[in-house]
Amino acid sequence: MTPVPPDIATAAALLRSGGLSSAALAEAVLARADALDPGLGVFAHRTASLARAEAARADAELARGVDRGPLHGIPLGVKDAFATVAAPTTMNSRVYGAAPAGRDAGAVRRLREAGAVMAGMTTTMELCCVYPDHAAGEPVSRNPWDTGRWTGGSSSGSAGGLAAGLFLAALGTDTGGSVRLPASYCGVTGVKPTFGRVGTDGLFPLAPGLDHAGPMARTAADCALLLTALADGWTPRPRPMAGLRIGVESRHHLDIAGAHPDVVRAVRDAAEVLAGLGADVVEAELPGFAGLVDAAEKTSWAMARETHREGLERRPHTYSRNARAQFSAAAKAGDPAGHRVLIEKGREDVARLFGTIDALLLPTTVRPADRVEELRSGAGLHRTRYTRAWNALGNPAMSVPAGFSRDGLPLGLQIVGALWDEATVLAVGETFQSATGWHLRTPPDGGGP
Repeated sequence: MTPVPPDIATAAALLRSGGLSSAALAEAVLARADALDPGLGVFAHRTASLARAEAARADAELARGVDRGPLHGIPLGVKDAFATVAAPTTMNSRVYGAAPAGRDAGAVRRLREAGAVMAGMTTTMELCCVYPDHAAGEPVSRNPWDTGRWTGGSSSGSAGGLAAGLFLAALGTDTGGSVRLPASYCGVTGVKPTFGRVGTDGLFPLAPGLDHAGPMARTAADCALLLTALADGWTPRPRPMAGLRIGVESRHHLDIAGAHPDVVRAVRDAAEVLAGLGADVVEAELPGFAGLVDAAEKTSWAMARETHREGLERRPHTYSRNARAQFSAAAKAGDPAGHRVLIEKGREDVARLFGTIDALLLPTTVRPADRVEELRSGAGLHRTRYTRAWNALGNPAMSVPAGFSRDGLPLGLQIVGALWDEATVLAVGETFQSATGWHLRTPPDGGGP
Protein backbone atom coordinates (compact mmCIF):
# COMPACT_ATOMS: atom_id res chain seq x y z
CA MET A 1 0.00 0.00 0.00
CA THR A 2 1.33 3.46 -0.90
CA PRO A 3 2.91 5.13 2.13
CA VAL A 4 1.57 8.49 3.27
CA PRO A 5 3.88 11.13 4.81
CA PRO A 6 3.79 10.97 8.60
CA ASP A 7 2.55 14.54 9.13
CA ILE A 8 1.52 17.79 7.47
CA ALA A 9 4.95 19.40 7.88
CA THR A 10 6.70 16.55 6.07
CA ALA A 11 4.10 16.45 3.29
CA ALA A 12 4.30 20.23 2.84
CA ALA A 13 8.08 20.07 2.43
CA LEU A 14 7.79 17.28 -0.14
CA LEU A 15 5.16 19.19 -2.10
CA ARG A 16 7.45 22.19 -2.38
CA SER A 17 10.64 20.24 -3.13
CA GLY A 18 8.99 18.29 -5.96
CA GLY A 19 9.32 15.02 -4.09
CA LEU A 20 5.53 14.62 -4.06
CA SER A 21 2.56 16.12 -5.88
CA SER A 22 -0.78 16.88 -4.30
CA ALA A 23 -2.38 14.66 -6.95
CA ALA A 24 -0.19 11.71 -5.96
CA LEU A 25 -0.88 12.36 -2.27
CA ALA A 26 -4.62 12.46 -2.94
CA GLU A 27 -4.45 9.17 -4.85
CA ALA A 28 -2.49 7.58 -2.01
CA VAL A 29 -5.06 8.48 0.66
CA LEU A 30 -7.98 7.58 -1.64
CA ALA A 31 -6.43 4.17 -2.28
CA ARG A 32 -5.99 3.64 1.45
CA ALA A 33 -9.62 4.55 2.00
CA ASP A 34 -10.69 2.04 -0.66
CA ALA A 35 -8.73 -0.67 1.11
CA LEU A 36 -9.25 0.16 4.78
CA ASP A 37 -12.45 2.12 5.25
CA PRO A 38 -14.86 -0.81 4.76
CA GLY A 39 -13.46 -2.26 7.98
CA LEU A 40 -13.07 1.01 9.87
CA GLY A 41 -16.09 3.19 9.09
CA VAL A 42 -14.16 6.46 8.84
CA PHE A 43 -16.26 8.21 6.21
CA ALA A 44 -19.91 9.18 6.26
CA HIS A 45 -19.52 10.52 2.73
CA ARG A 46 -16.41 10.43 0.55
CA THR A 47 -15.66 13.26 -1.90
CA ALA A 48 -13.10 11.54 -4.12
CA SER A 49 -13.88 13.51 -7.28
CA LEU A 50 -13.63 16.79 -5.42
CA ALA A 51 -10.36 15.70 -3.79
CA ARG A 52 -8.83 14.91 -7.18
CA ALA A 53 -9.97 18.24 -8.61
CA GLU A 54 -8.72 20.25 -5.62
CA ALA A 55 -5.38 18.40 -5.64
CA ALA A 56 -4.92 19.15 -9.33
CA ARG A 57 -5.66 22.81 -8.66
CA ALA A 58 -3.18 22.84 -5.77
CA ASP A 59 -0.43 21.46 -8.02
CA ALA A 60 -1.23 23.98 -10.76
CA GLU A 61 -1.13 26.86 -8.28
CA LEU A 62 2.24 25.81 -6.86
CA ALA A 63 3.59 25.46 -10.41
CA ARG A 64 2.78 29.11 -11.12
CA GLY A 65 4.04 30.35 -7.76
CA VAL A 66 0.77 30.56 -5.84
CA ASP A 67 1.33 29.10 -2.37
CA ARG A 68 -1.58 29.23 0.08
CA GLY A 69 0.58 28.14 3.02
CA PRO A 70 1.44 24.90 4.82
CA LEU A 71 -2.01 23.34 4.27
CA HIS A 72 -1.77 23.76 0.48
CA GLY A 73 -2.55 20.37 -1.08
CA ILE A 74 -3.03 18.55 2.26
CA PRO A 75 -5.90 15.98 2.47
CA LEU A 76 -8.57 16.94 5.02
CA GLY A 77 -11.35 15.02 6.76
CA VAL A 78 -14.36 17.05 7.96
CA LYS A 79 -16.65 15.80 10.70
CA ASP A 80 -20.23 15.16 9.63
CA ALA A 81 -21.40 18.07 11.76
CA PHE A 82 -20.24 20.99 9.61
CA ALA A 83 -22.20 22.42 6.70
CA THR A 84 -20.43 21.99 3.36
CA VAL A 85 -21.30 22.60 -0.27
CA ALA A 86 -19.56 19.35 -1.17
CA ALA A 87 -21.57 16.73 0.72
CA PRO A 88 -24.61 16.23 2.93
CA THR A 89 -24.35 16.94 6.65
CA THR A 90 -26.43 14.37 8.53
CA MET A 91 -24.85 14.15 12.01
CA ASN A 92 -25.44 10.41 11.59
CA SER A 93 -29.16 10.97 12.06
CA ARG A 94 -32.45 10.98 10.19
CA VAL A 95 -33.28 14.29 11.86
CA TYR A 96 -31.46 16.27 9.17
CA GLY A 97 -31.87 16.18 5.42
CA ALA A 98 -29.50 14.55 2.96
CA ALA A 99 -28.82 17.55 0.69
CA PRO A 100 -25.52 19.49 0.77
CA ALA A 101 -25.66 22.95 2.28
CA GLY A 102 -25.49 26.04 0.11
CA ARG A 103 -22.27 27.17 1.81
CA ASP A 104 -19.33 25.90 3.80
CA ALA A 105 -19.22 26.35 7.56
CA GLY A 106 -16.72 29.04 8.51
CA ALA A 107 -14.12 26.55 9.75
CA VAL A 108 -14.42 24.44 6.58
CA ARG A 109 -14.17 27.53 4.38
CA ARG A 110 -11.02 28.71 6.13
CA LEU A 111 -9.24 25.38 5.73
CA ARG A 112 -10.22 25.08 2.08
CA GLU A 113 -9.12 28.65 1.43
CA ALA A 114 -5.79 27.70 3.02
CA GLY A 115 -5.45 25.02 0.35
CA ALA A 116 -6.64 21.89 2.16
CA VAL A 117 -8.05 19.16 -0.11
CA MET A 118 -11.35 17.76 1.14
CA ALA A 119 -11.32 13.95 1.24
CA GLY A 120 -14.79 13.58 2.73
CA MET A 121 -17.13 13.86 5.70
CA THR A 122 -16.14 11.74 8.67
CA THR A 123 -18.42 9.70 10.89
CA THR A 124 -19.84 10.86 14.20
CA MET A 125 -22.04 9.48 16.93
CA GLU A 126 -25.73 10.19 16.28
CA LEU A 127 -26.28 13.95 16.78
CA CYS A 128 -22.71 14.07 18.20
CA CYS A 129 -23.88 12.66 21.52
CA VAL A 130 -25.73 9.33 21.26
CA TYR A 131 -23.78 6.11 21.72
CA PRO A 132 -24.23 3.60 18.90
CA ASP A 133 -26.40 0.61 19.76
CA HIS A 134 -24.13 -2.24 18.69
CA ALA A 135 -26.68 -4.83 19.81
CA ALA A 136 -29.26 -3.29 17.46
CA GLY A 137 -26.87 -3.49 14.51
CA GLU A 138 -26.06 0.21 14.34
CA PRO A 139 -22.68 0.92 12.68
CA VAL A 140 -19.75 1.63 14.98
CA SER A 141 -16.49 3.29 13.96
CA ARG A 142 -13.64 0.84 14.49
CA ASN A 143 -10.28 1.67 16.01
CA PRO A 144 -7.36 1.10 13.61
CA TRP A 145 -5.25 -0.20 16.50
CA ASP A 146 -7.78 -2.94 17.25
CA THR A 147 -10.94 -3.17 15.17
CA GLY A 148 -12.72 -4.84 18.07
CA ARG A 149 -12.41 -1.50 19.88
CA TRP A 150 -14.20 1.80 19.44
CA THR A 151 -12.56 4.98 18.13
CA GLY A 152 -14.21 7.11 20.78
CA GLY A 153 -16.51 9.95 19.90
CA SER A 154 -18.05 11.94 18.77
CA SER A 155 -15.33 12.96 16.29
CA SER A 156 -14.93 9.26 15.60
CA GLY A 157 -14.02 9.15 11.92
CA SER A 158 -11.72 12.16 12.16
CA ALA A 159 -9.49 10.39 14.72
CA GLY A 160 -9.71 6.94 13.12
CA GLY A 161 -8.94 8.32 9.67
CA LEU A 162 -5.89 10.20 10.90
CA ALA A 163 -4.53 7.11 12.63
CA ALA A 164 -5.13 5.00 9.53
CA GLY A 165 -3.52 7.49 7.14
CA LEU A 166 -6.70 8.35 5.20
CA PHE A 167 -5.93 12.10 5.51
CA LEU A 168 -3.35 14.25 7.33
CA ALA A 169 -5.63 16.95 8.77
CA ALA A 170 -9.09 16.76 10.29
CA LEU A 171 -11.77 18.99 11.71
CA GLY A 172 -13.71 17.87 14.76
CA THR A 173 -16.13 19.23 17.31
CA ASP A 174 -15.93 19.03 21.09
CA THR A 175 -18.86 19.57 23.48
CA GLY A 176 -17.63 17.34 26.31
CA GLY A 177 -14.45 15.77 24.96
CA SER A 178 -15.40 14.84 21.39
CA VAL A 179 -12.06 15.90 19.90
CA ARG A 180 -9.86 14.80 22.78
CA LEU A 181 -11.39 11.39 23.60
CA PRO A 182 -11.06 9.89 20.10
CA ALA A 183 -7.63 11.48 19.74
CA SER A 184 -6.57 9.62 22.89
CA TYR A 185 -8.16 6.32 21.84
CA CYS A 186 -6.62 6.44 18.36
CA GLY A 187 -3.15 7.78 19.20
CA VAL A 188 -3.40 11.16 17.45
CA THR A 189 -3.42 14.80 18.60
CA GLY A 190 -6.53 16.93 19.05
CA VAL A 191 -7.18 20.44 20.35
CA LYS A 192 -10.24 22.00 21.96
CA PRO A 193 -9.45 25.72 21.73
CA THR A 194 -10.70 28.38 24.13
CA PHE A 195 -14.45 28.83 23.75
CA GLY A 196 -14.92 31.44 21.03
CA ARG A 197 -11.44 31.12 19.52
CA VAL A 198 -12.73 29.24 16.44
CA GLY A 199 -16.05 30.29 14.96
CA THR A 200 -18.95 27.83 15.00
CA ASP A 201 -21.02 29.34 12.20
CA GLY A 202 -22.27 26.49 10.04
CA LEU A 203 -21.68 23.94 12.80
CA PHE A 204 -24.85 21.98 13.51
CA PRO A 205 -25.54 22.77 17.19
CA LEU A 206 -25.67 20.34 20.07
CA ALA A 207 -25.18 22.47 23.20
CA PRO A 208 -24.46 25.98 21.88
CA GLY A 209 -22.88 27.26 25.08
CA LEU A 210 -20.39 24.38 25.09
CA ASP A 211 -19.78 23.49 21.42
CA HIS A 212 -16.25 24.00 20.14
CA ALA A 213 -14.68 23.37 16.72
CA GLY A 214 -11.11 22.13 16.85
CA PRO A 215 -8.22 20.79 14.79
CA MET A 216 -6.95 17.22 14.78
CA ALA A 217 -3.72 15.89 13.29
CA ARG A 218 -0.84 13.54 14.01
CA THR A 219 1.22 16.16 15.89
CA ALA A 220 0.91 19.26 18.03
CA ALA A 221 2.92 21.20 15.44
CA ASP A 222 0.40 20.22 12.76
CA CYS A 223 -2.50 21.24 15.01
CA ALA A 224 -0.83 24.64 15.41
CA LEU A 225 -0.76 25.00 11.61
CA LEU A 226 -4.47 24.20 11.45
CA LEU A 227 -5.37 26.54 14.31
CA THR A 228 -3.47 29.36 12.61
CA ALA A 229 -5.79 28.97 9.62
CA LEU A 230 -8.92 28.57 11.74
CA ALA A 231 -8.52 31.47 14.19
CA ASP A 232 -8.22 35.16 13.38
CA GLY A 233 -4.90 36.61 14.40
CA TRP A 234 -3.67 33.55 16.29
CA THR A 235 -0.10 32.38 15.80
CA PRO A 236 1.93 29.79 17.73
CA ARG A 237 4.44 31.08 20.24
CA PRO A 238 7.43 28.96 21.26
CA ARG A 239 7.89 28.64 25.01
CA PRO A 240 11.01 27.06 26.50
CA MET A 241 10.29 24.59 29.29
CA ALA A 242 12.88 26.19 31.57
CA GLY A 243 10.95 28.18 34.14
CA LEU A 244 7.55 26.96 32.94
CA ARG A 245 5.40 25.88 35.89
CA ILE A 246 3.33 22.78 35.11
CA GLY A 247 0.77 21.34 37.49
CA VAL A 248 -0.04 17.63 37.74
CA GLU A 249 -3.47 16.66 38.99
CA SER A 250 -3.87 15.67 42.61
CA ARG A 251 -4.40 11.96 43.01
CA HIS A 252 -7.17 12.46 45.55
CA HIS A 253 -9.02 15.46 44.18
CA LEU A 254 -9.36 14.03 40.66
CA ASP A 255 -9.88 10.43 41.77
CA ILE A 256 -7.01 9.27 39.61
CA ALA A 257 -6.96 6.15 41.79
CA GLY A 258 -10.05 5.09 39.83
CA ALA A 259 -8.24 5.38 36.51
CA HIS A 260 -6.62 2.47 34.71
CA PRO A 261 -3.10 1.95 36.07
CA ASP A 262 -1.60 2.32 32.59
CA VAL A 263 -3.26 5.76 32.32
CA VAL A 264 -1.82 6.81 35.69
CA ARG A 265 1.63 5.61 34.62
CA ALA A 266 1.46 7.54 31.33
CA VAL A 267 0.62 10.85 33.05
CA ARG A 268 3.33 10.42 35.68
CA ASP A 269 5.89 9.47 33.01
CA ALA A 270 4.96 12.52 30.94
CA ALA A 271 5.43 14.78 33.94
CA GLU A 272 8.92 13.32 34.43
CA VAL A 273 9.76 13.95 30.76
CA LEU A 274 8.74 17.60 31.02
CA ALA A 275 10.59 18.01 34.31
CA GLY A 276 13.68 16.60 32.61
CA LEU A 277 13.30 19.27 29.93
CA GLY A 278 13.42 22.02 32.53
CA ALA A 279 9.79 22.53 33.56
CA ASP A 280 8.96 23.09 37.21
CA VAL A 281 6.41 20.31 37.83
CA VAL A 282 4.21 20.77 40.91
CA GLU A 283 1.18 19.09 42.42
CA ALA A 284 -2.06 20.90 41.57
CA GLU A 285 -5.47 20.64 43.20
CA LEU A 286 -8.90 21.49 41.83
CA PRO A 287 -11.33 21.53 44.74
CA GLY A 288 -14.82 20.35 43.92
CA PHE A 289 -13.79 18.99 40.52
CA ALA A 290 -16.14 15.97 40.66
CA GLY A 291 -19.12 18.24 41.28
CA LEU A 292 -18.02 20.52 38.44
CA VAL A 293 -17.84 17.56 36.04
CA ASP A 294 -21.36 16.48 37.07
CA ALA A 295 -22.70 20.01 36.60
CA ALA A 296 -21.08 20.27 33.18
CA GLU A 297 -22.51 16.90 32.13
CA LYS A 298 -26.04 17.80 33.17
CA THR A 299 -25.82 21.28 31.68
CA SER A 300 -24.67 19.82 28.38
CA TRP A 301 -27.58 17.40 28.21
CA ALA A 302 -30.08 20.08 29.21
CA MET A 303 -28.80 22.30 26.38
CA ALA A 304 -28.87 19.41 23.92
CA ARG A 305 -32.43 18.54 24.87
CA GLU A 306 -33.45 22.16 24.31
CA THR A 307 -31.76 22.10 20.89
CA HIS A 308 -33.86 19.07 19.94
CA ARG A 309 -37.05 19.88 21.83
CA GLU A 310 -39.13 20.65 18.72
CA GLY A 311 -37.83 17.64 16.80
CA LEU A 312 -38.49 15.28 19.69
CA GLU A 313 -42.04 16.60 20.01
CA ARG A 314 -42.93 16.69 16.29
CA ARG A 315 -40.73 14.02 14.69
CA PRO A 316 -39.79 11.52 17.41
CA HIS A 317 -39.55 8.72 14.82
CA THR A 318 -36.46 10.39 13.32
CA TYR A 319 -34.54 9.81 16.56
CA SER A 320 -33.13 6.39 17.42
CA ARG A 321 -34.25 4.46 20.47
CA ASN A 322 -31.00 5.35 22.25
CA ALA A 323 -31.41 9.04 21.40
CA ARG A 324 -34.95 9.17 22.75
CA ALA A 325 -33.84 7.43 25.94
CA GLN A 326 -30.87 9.75 26.48
CA PHE A 327 -32.87 12.91 25.85
CA SER A 328 -35.59 11.63 28.17
CA ALA A 329 -33.02 11.11 30.90
CA ALA A 330 -31.78 14.65 30.29
CA ALA A 331 -35.16 15.96 31.45
CA LYS A 332 -34.12 14.86 34.96
CA ALA A 333 -30.89 16.85 34.93
CA GLY A 334 -31.57 18.60 38.23
CA ASP A 335 -31.39 22.25 39.18
CA PRO A 336 -29.97 24.38 36.29
CA ALA A 337 -29.33 27.32 38.62
CA GLY A 338 -27.33 25.10 40.95
CA HIS A 339 -25.25 23.84 38.05
CA ARG A 340 -24.53 27.41 36.94
CA VAL A 341 -23.35 28.30 40.45
CA LEU A 342 -20.94 25.35 40.48
CA ILE A 343 -19.59 26.24 37.04
CA GLU A 344 -19.06 29.89 37.97
CA LYS A 345 -17.25 28.84 41.13
CA GLY A 346 -15.18 26.46 39.01
CA ARG A 347 -14.18 29.34 36.74
CA GLU A 348 -12.99 31.31 39.76
CA ASP A 349 -11.06 28.34 41.17
CA VAL A 350 -9.41 27.57 37.83
CA ALA A 351 -8.51 31.22 37.24
CA ARG A 352 -6.76 31.23 40.62
CA LEU A 353 -4.99 27.98 39.76
CA PHE A 354 -3.67 29.40 36.48
CA GLY A 355 -2.39 32.38 38.39
CA THR A 356 0.15 29.96 39.89
CA ILE A 357 0.84 27.56 36.99
CA ASP A 358 1.20 27.83 33.20
CA ALA A 359 -0.30 24.46 32.22
CA LEU A 360 -2.04 21.51 33.85
CA LEU A 361 -1.50 17.81 33.06
CA LEU A 362 -4.39 15.34 33.31
CA PRO A 363 -5.34 12.04 31.78
CA THR A 364 -7.49 12.43 28.70
CA THR A 365 -9.47 9.28 29.40
CA VAL A 366 -9.99 7.04 32.41
CA ARG A 367 -8.97 3.95 30.48
CA PRO A 368 -7.96 2.84 26.98
CA ALA A 369 -10.48 2.36 24.16
CA ASP A 370 -13.61 0.37 24.99
CA ARG A 371 -14.52 -2.84 23.27
CA VAL A 372 -17.37 -2.31 20.83
CA GLU A 373 -19.67 -4.61 22.76
CA GLU A 374 -19.10 -2.52 25.92
CA LEU A 375 -20.69 0.60 24.43
CA ARG A 376 -23.80 1.76 26.20
CA SER A 377 -25.19 5.17 26.96
CA GLY A 378 -25.16 4.78 30.74
CA ALA A 379 -21.39 4.36 30.81
CA GLY A 380 -20.68 7.68 29.16
CA LEU A 381 -19.66 9.79 32.15
CA HIS A 382 -16.56 7.76 32.95
CA ARG A 383 -15.22 8.56 29.49
CA THR A 384 -15.56 12.32 29.96
CA ARG A 385 -14.46 12.55 33.60
CA TYR A 386 -11.34 14.51 32.73
CA THR A 387 -12.52 16.37 29.62
CA ARG A 388 -16.04 17.66 30.15
CA ALA A 389 -15.36 20.38 32.71
CA TRP A 390 -13.12 22.28 30.28
CA ASN A 391 -16.03 22.75 27.88
CA ALA A 392 -18.07 24.40 30.60
CA LEU A 393 -15.12 26.52 31.75
CA GLY A 394 -13.90 27.31 28.22
CA ASN A 395 -10.19 26.65 28.82
CA PRO A 396 -8.08 25.32 25.94
CA ALA A 397 -7.17 21.64 26.24
CA MET A 398 -5.29 19.22 24.03
CA SER A 399 -4.76 15.46 23.97
CA VAL A 400 -1.40 14.11 22.79
CA PRO A 401 -0.25 10.47 22.52
CA ALA A 402 1.58 9.52 25.71
CA GLY A 403 2.19 5.79 25.57
CA PHE A 404 0.42 2.48 25.20
CA SER A 405 -1.42 0.15 27.52
CA ARG A 406 -0.21 -3.35 28.19
CA ASP A 407 -2.72 -4.43 25.51
CA GLY A 408 -1.04 -2.18 22.92
CA LEU A 409 -3.73 0.52 22.93
CA PRO A 410 -2.89 4.25 22.72
CA LEU A 411 -3.07 6.44 25.82
CA GLY A 412 -3.58 10.20 25.84
CA LEU A 413 -2.11 12.99 27.95
CA GLN A 414 -4.36 16.04 28.35
CA ILE A 415 -2.68 19.45 28.56
CA VAL A 416 -4.89 22.31 29.77
CA GLY A 417 -4.07 26.02 29.69
CA ALA A 418 -5.38 29.36 30.87
CA LEU A 419 -8.13 31.02 28.84
CA TRP A 420 -6.88 32.20 25.43
CA ASP A 421 -3.46 30.61 25.98
CA GLU A 422 -3.46 27.91 23.32
CA ALA A 423 0.11 28.93 22.57
CA THR A 424 1.40 27.48 25.83
CA VAL A 425 -0.73 24.34 25.51
CA LEU A 426 0.60 23.66 22.02
CA ALA A 427 4.18 24.55 23.01
CA VAL A 428 4.08 22.03 25.86
CA GLY A 429 2.61 19.41 23.53
CA GLU A 430 5.16 20.04 20.81
CA THR A 431 8.06 19.95 23.27
CA PHE A 432 6.78 16.70 24.78
CA GLN A 433 6.51 15.18 21.30
CA SER A 434 10.02 16.33 20.41
CA ALA A 435 11.31 14.27 23.34
CA THR A 436 9.10 11.20 22.85
CA GLY A 437 8.06 9.03 19.95
CA TRP A 438 4.52 8.01 20.84
CA HIS A 439 2.97 10.24 18.16
CA LEU A 440 5.16 8.64 15.47
CA ARG A 441 3.72 5.18 15.95
CA THR A 442 1.02 4.01 13.57
CA PRO A 443 -1.28 0.97 13.52
CA PRO A 444 -0.16 -2.05 11.47
CA ASP A 445 -1.90 -0.53 8.43
CA GLY A 446 -1.82 3.02 9.78
CA GLY A 447 -0.20 4.88 6.93
CA GLY A 448 3.30 5.15 8.30
CA PRO A 449 6.27 5.15 5.95
